Amino acid sequence: MLRHIKIAFFTLIFSLWLGVALAVSFNVSAEDEVYNILEEMEAVGAIDSQIYGIKPFTVSEVGRLLEEAMEKKDLLSPYLKARLNALWPRYKNGAYSGPSYLKPLENPYIAFSYVNKFPPENIRGRALKKNNLVFGFESKCKISSFFLLHSQFEFANLEGNGHSTKGRFLMGYGKIGLGKLALEAGVDSVWWGQAYTGTLLTSLNPPPYNRLIKLELENPVLLPWVFNRLGLFKCSFFLSRLEDKRHIPHPWLVGMKINFKPFPFLEIGINRSIMCGGKGRKTSLSKILWAKGENPYSPSKTEGDQKAGFDIRLRPFNHVVLYWEGAGEDEAGNFPSHWAHIVGVGAVGLLDKWGLRFEQAHISRWWYEHHVYKSGYRFRGRLIGYYTGRSTDSYFGEISYDINQNTRFSGSYWYEKYDLLNETVRRYQLGLIYHFNCRQWPLILRARYRFSDFDKANDHYLLLQLQINI
Repeated sequence: MLRHIKIAFFTLIFSLWLGVALAVSFNVSAEDEVYNILEEMEAVGAIDSQIYGIKPFTVSEVGRLLEEAMEKKDLLSPYLKARLNALWPRYKNGAYSGPSYLKPLENPYIAFSYVNKFPPENIRGRALKKNNLVFGFESKCKISSFFLLHSQFEFANLEGNGHSTKGRFLMGYGKIGLGKLALEAGVDSVWWGQAYTGTLLTSLNPPPYNRLIKLELENPVLLPWVFNRLGLFKCSFFLSRLEDKRHIPHPWLVGMKINFKPFPFLEIGINRSIMCGGKGRKTSLSKILWAKGENPYSPSKTEGDQKAGFDIRLRPFNHVVLYWEGAGEDEAGNFPSHWAHIVGVGAVGLLDKWGLRFEQAHISRWWYEHHVYKSGYRFRGRLIGYYTGRSTDSYFGEISYDINQNTRFSGSYWYEKYDLLNETVRRYQLGLIYHFNCRQWPLILRARYRFSDFDKANDHYLLLQLQINI
């Protein structure tokens, strides 16, 4: 059955490649606040055509979704209306007109963070130590409608055990249009899934993948023939070569995902990942494309670490959204086994000011470790999937209140149980987002404080960030 699904997947990829060529667009960083805004706009019913499970979005896709929200502006709370009015000039018409341009400085930001012991999750692998001062910005170059270059550079001053100052490219890629698909090559992050606190297969917890090749349908489309019954459709495929400092150097990480939306209130996704190859290990193009399974109890030179599953997002009625994502390790009877899951519910715009969210995650003891790839499902020491790792149960709750149309306050709580370590962790966090203007430039000030209570110790984390949208 899985083989038939994969054949259908690559048949659709080929048919989309033969389609009319569309202009490519820059990716919007998966850390950007716009994703939370779009999720809330969809929850209240202002957006019906969003496919949320494949990120990052492109600038043109965000602009299209905001244009849809403009038509149902009356459904938005004062806070969301203010965000829409602020974001619309930035994203309308794909942000920029004309076939080519160069912007060496865009969206600069400066951030100070204090990390007592452990850096927080989903920060794209940043190595934070004690006092950290970071300055970053993006650079964009559009050479033609079908070819562009995009990078994000950070200059960090870190004060931990010693003192260090360094700069690095956090992200950088080139993108070219192939029919209705976009081919991307370089360094970038991939966020697949519906959850807020993390995802199972690929999240923002590790550093951006280097040596990344990604083929993706940038904007949802309606498929021809009988496939149009699936509704809006989006697909993504990536291939990355991981680092050399691991048990088996330079393995391949492969991911494929399709999402479709048969109804405006329902989104369904299917995904799969495999770690294969590496030094001393055999691999092939068919192994990479078909992610062929192996017997875990009879290891071979071609065996890979595989995961597969699906996700669902449902809006039963306006202001409420339910989501679930699950996946299994290995294979049993041609289906994944040893399942893990994340389930969540969110309520948005209650009394035009309040928001609630609850998530629960269960990661089985078999996850993220492998008897052949003994460095595990990690990239540069960071888990590629859900940040807690295997054999854990976690619970997350958050309440938010919009003080006015430009200010939001939130309080969050985590409860994490680590069975293998026989330890529980309780985290408490307070957050504040304030939007304001300085002359013609919109600014965003973020403040966050987290206290973590371990069984044998405590931990503190503080973040202050100022972003200027130039």
